Amino acid sequence: MKRLQVWLRLVALAIASLVVTCFAGPQASAQEVVASYADGAGSIIRYRISDGSEVSRIHQVYRVYGTTYLPTRIAVEDSSSYYVVFGNRFLARLQASDGAILWVVDAGTTIGYTTYIVADIAVAGGSVFVSNQDLGGRVARYRASDGALIWSVQRAVQVGSLRYLPLKLAATGAESFFALLGSQFLCKMSQRDGAVIWQVPIPLIYYFDPWGVTDLTVGGGVEYVSNLDPRGTVRKFNPAGALVWQTSLLYRIGLTYYIPTKLAAVGSDPVMALFGDRYLARIRASDGQVLWTKDISLPLGYMYISPQDIAAIGAP
Repeated sequence: MKRLQVWLRLVALAIASLVVTCFAGPQASAQEVVASYADGAGSIIRYRISDGSEVSRIHQVYRVYGTTYLPTRIAVEDSSSYYVVFGNRFLARLQASDGAILWVVDAGTTIGYTTYIVADIAVAGGSVFVSNQDLGGRVARYRASDGALIWSVQRAVQVGSLRYLPLKLAATGAESFFALLGSQFLCKMSQRDGAVIWQVPIPLIYYFDPWGVTDLTVGGGVEYVSNLDPRGTVRKFNPAGALVWQTSLLYRIGLTYYIPTKLAAVGSDPVMALFGDRYLARIRASDGQVLWTKDISLPLGYMYISPQDIAAIGAP
């Protein structure tokens, strides 16, 4: 009888362990990258970071008075929602499972008779950060749960006759977020009120010419910047804005070279990049080595629709 009782207890423990394992499994967040497309259907596609295979696909557009706006910018914080800019103006939260619009707000900046479009978005700490292309360089914080505006500040930097706007954004955690001011400055700002924590110059000079930037992402406490120079330079900066490494990343098909145009990071590793707005690549964060590439453009007749933006999600 005692042996039977012991055996039954072991079986019960095994079943309990199996239940816990099965329950915990779906809660773990796989590493994935989400891409938005301005095709007619408004496609938003999720890919595995491990190999680039497609995980899911939804479609959503936003219509106002007969005008259809397609998804351009995209940002994610967890697997339940996507934060999308429609038509470079309307900020929305979508349900990731089916693309249902949970809320939408006009995130454009209207000054006089001109409405300035959204330059970029980032999401972290339950907030969505938006930059605009108005002359003051507006940066705004919206509440992720309902789209309510929390604060709005002007962050353009004037240097001589040139004005640098916060065109690219990246965020992680709940304390700060980052902005690229034109192609000259990397700026860390407080999520609480948009105050500048630090700002460092990061111009890239190549053959005596300054080159612009294509994107900014942050992961594992460090920042990555891709540039428009012919070498396809990608740079990694530490938490204080000091350069850690830089490398030339070019993807070649035949006689054509593609530079990295979009970036997205997941925790401390890896970094995802789009070469030529078409070829998705996984990059090792320690040294910038490309691990694999995949064409994620969508065929449309005799044409191909390239992704408008990418965002990464998942546990590091």
